[in-house]
Amino acid sequence: MLVAALCPWLLRNRLLVGRWTLSTAFDENVARVSAVATSAALQGLAAEPWSETWEHLYDILELQAVPELARVGSKASAPCDLQVDWQRRIAVAGRDLVMANPLTYAGVHARGVARSLLDPGHRLWYHVLTGSDWAKTGVVAAVWARIAWSLRRWAAGDALRALWLERVWRIPPIAGALWWGLLVGRLAIATVTVRGLGRLRRRVPVLLLLAGTIAYHLLLPGPIAHDRFYVPVVPVVVAIVGIGGISLWGSGGYNVPCAPTPSPHDTAVRGGHHDRGHA
Repeated sequence: MLVAALCPWLLRNRLLVGRWTLSTAFDENVARVSAVATSAALQGLAAEPWSETWEHLYDILELQAVPELARVGSKASAPCDLQVDWQRRIAVAGRDLVMANPLTYAGVHARGVARSLLDPGHRLWYHVLTGSDWAKTGVVAAVWARIAWSLRRWAAGDALRALWLERVWRIPPIAGALWWGLLVGRLAIATVTVRGLGRLRRRVPVLLLLAGTIAYHLLLPGPIAHDRFYVPVVPVVVAIVGIGGISLWGSGGYNVPCAPTPSPHDTAVRGGHHDRGHA
């Protein structure tokens, strides 16, 4: 049934893009995300995803791959065959850039994942709760990046001073409570999740399936990692947190209670009553 449902789409893509594929989203993401992040790192630019700098770097890559677009007002007005060829050529250009600089790409990918995991979502929730942007608090939004900047220069004292000033001394009370609360919440969830996975260590297939699902969703987004990419894996995390949480309060039903083992005295007493009954 699944193959029958997918066959028309596979055939359509085979006719349009020349290969059997379900989607070209991965190819385009390599060009629009991975290649752009790699290009920014090679040039020493701090480009936020989808910022003007980010889009400018993508436009440069696009024009290098498909120079014909310079003569067309927009991609939407380009001939159909050029649009199809554009998709193939931009994907090849993006892949070639990444493959030519694998270490740089691995670095920006890892930093994107780390940045997302260390960001507790304080900017979003501060705006939701107060209606104001985090910038109005007067403290650095990405404090971990500021600390990493100091540590790369072997200035551990400056890193600690930045954490103290930006998250304890200067930060407004509401913003501070929000940041520390979200951070502690994330650490608690991570701890209980690891504990829950540990409870499944004897069920290796289940452990590998659940841990692999979580790792896939955490690592895949890379340079554009954001909480919204983790939404599909939330039910899995909730289930594992439940297992880990139960283990914090004892066995919690994992083991069937066993009847207490009778002592030799109890056995002798019961045996004596049994003999007298027969007598």
